[in-house]
Parts: sequence; structure tokens; C-alpha cells
Amino acid sequence: MRQRQRRSKHLSIISYPPGPGQQVTSDINIYILEYVRAGGIGRAVNMELDAGKKTEDGREEVRQDGKNAGDAPDLISVKELFPFVHYEYGEAYYGSRSGWRFRIAREPLKNVHFTPPDKRGEASLRAVVWPEPYSYAATEDTLKTVRDFPFTQEGMEQAADWLNSFISSTCCQRQP
Repeated sequence: MRQRQRRSKHLSIISYPPGPGQQVTSDINIYILEYVRAGGIGRAVNMELDAGKKTEDGREEVRQDGKNAGDAPDLISVKELFPFVHYEYGEAYYGSRSGWRFRIAREPLKNVHFTPPDKRGEASLRAVVWPEPYSYAATEDTLKTVRDFPFTQEGMEQAADWLNSFISSTCCQRQP
């Protein structure tokens, strides 16, 4: 059987079986190939290649999400934290990364969107981080780390930077 190369948006796939003298570079490739052959048209979820693996021609393998194998975990971006107006409605944003959960909300948490800016009073943007697996309400306050930022777009950026630095500095030190 002749070797064919299929290209998807995020990953090069070599059809199974490989040609004479060629090898499939990892078990994950075999899984992907079987997924494609079985008629899978979407992306296989949560599939990452081992760090440092190389293809036969010396290129670094690429994970399904388009990043190089061995890259640092995904960072929290300001775009992910919803537009600033979301917090004016008195809503909180919840998320998780690398074994940590986080919450960002206006403090005090109340709807001020339709209140004139000069009558809204003092407010801050509060970021809270706590270890998984429990929800915000079910986690003891002693396990939560809290930090306040200005209730501005710049405060959102500062909160995202703080969350990224907190999670990346503690993700490997957290006790289960």
C-alpha cells in the first residue's frame, strides 16, 4: 500500500500503514490514523504528543492544537475573561487551569451597568484562586488566595497576569 500524507488544519497525519523502511513516530499517530480511517471528521480531544519527540525528518512534532510538544501550559488571556462590561452587570467569571480554579468579579458584586458612573461608588476587580476540585462556594476561605485590582480594563490585564504567574509558580508545588 502506498504512503499518503493527509494534512489537517493543525496536524500532519501519515496514513497507515507506513511505506517500507518508514515508521509511525508514536502511538498517538496510530490512534489519530485509526480515528481518521474510522470516519472521524472532528478533532480528537485532549491528545498531546510527548515533549521533545521528533518526526523522522527531524522536525519537532506538533500537538493537535498547533503548539510544539513540550510548550508551557496555556496562559489565561484577557480575551478569555469576558468583556469588561460583563462585570458591570454583577456577574462573576469562573475558570480553571493546571489544577487551580479561579473567579474574577466586581467587588462589591452588584449590577451597576445602568447606574451613572458617578453614582456607582468605589469598586475593585477581585481575583480569587483555590485548588481543585471544589467549587467556589464549597471551598474553605482558608484555601483561597484573594487579590484586588482596579476596576478598569488595565485592572483586568493585571488580574490575568497575576493569575498566570500564580498558577505557573504553584502548579508543580500544590499538594493533592
